[in-house]
Amino acid sequence: IRPRFTKDSAGVLMSELASYKFNDSLEPLVLLEELTRKRTGAGDSVADLERGYVALIQSPDATRDAKVFACKQLSLIGGDAAVPVLAEMLLDFDLAYMARYALERIPGTPALAALRNALPVVGPEHRAGIIGSLGARRDLRAIKLISASIHDSDERVAAAALRALAQMANAEASTALLSAVQLKEGNLKQQAEAAYVQSGFALLDVRRSAEANKVFENAYAMMRDNPKARAAAMRGRIAGAKNREVGKLILEALRCDDIYIRQVAVAAARDVSRADILRELAEALPQLEANEQAALVSALGETPIKNATPLLVELAQSDSEMVRLAALQAMAPLGDAEAALFLLKRAATASGDEQEAARNSLARVRGADPVIIKAREEGDPELRG
Repeated sequence: IRPRFTKDSAGVLMSELASYKFNDSLEPLVLLEELTRKRTGAGDSVADLERGYVALIQSPDATRDAKVFACKQLSLIGGDAAVPVLAEMLLDFDLAYMARYALERIPGTPALAALRNALPVVGPEHRAGIIGSLGARRDLRAIKLISASIHDSDERVAAAALRALAQMANAEASTALLSAVQLKEGNLKQQAEAAYVQSGFALLDVRRSAEANKVFENAYAMMRDNPKARAAAMRGRIAGAKNREVGKLILEALRCDDIYIRQVAVAAARDVSRADILRELAEALPQLEANEQAALVSALGETPIKNATPLLVELAQSDSEMVRLAALQAMAPLGDAEAALFLLKRAATASGDEQEAARNSLARVRGADPVIIKAREEGDPELRG
């Protein structure tokens, strides 16, 4: 029979929580969580709850499961007062993970200082986690410590350092990652390359575009042996480009021999909304190779480009079946009454995949119904079939 818990006060619940073990009744845990929600929702103090959880963690009689719950709650309501006991807990092999979990989420510099101070003294099994927490908090004061950990003999720690530096949104962190790219080999080198590119995106997130673009340009130039990282660098180059450069970079990527970079170009083209850039891409279509034309036409079909019908009609008569199909499919979202008439004729005269594409687009293109009705009334012989 599970014990019956009382509900008189937070203090009573804390004392009952101290003996909690997994598979016991969850009543004290649920009631304490409910009390926290009510207090925080009403803007009332939770200082007594924080003190209760700190005392519980310090108690030699409290169970491990109770201390785990206390750490979870301190991650929500803890402040500077909870930091010293959690910092000490970082040295407890069994509970260090939960202490780190709480400290990562407690705002303020004392929690960050506790994590930094523990980094040189904990074992590698917890060092990687602490590095990850410092990275998640973007603790710039930890950059030098973390940079040194790139060269840790434990690969888990080195990899965690790479990931943490990638999150920092700081030029010093990016420089440390560039050094790692140049020094590391094998799997860690690839991780360093991915982290270096990711650091560029972190810089973009905080609007440090010039520093981000430097990262992307470096990565694109030097990572020819890592196609995925190089493609991510191209994505960054496009994301960080000024408006007038976006179209040029998309076309550069589209003409690249690397399939990953071409995929980046297509995805970037789909995201373009500026009319002048869309027109620049459309006007470049005749100069592209057939496979490049097909990919770009498909991408443009998902954009708000205007007055595309004349170009699509021209491409739908290409020598390349791949281009013809892409143009026919793009007429559905982009076409007008003129496109509807072209699709109607192609649906009647083509065969195979082209006929199917023309029919599918005709069913979706704007202004198709009046065109079809008029063609039937006039009995156009080209439409019999």
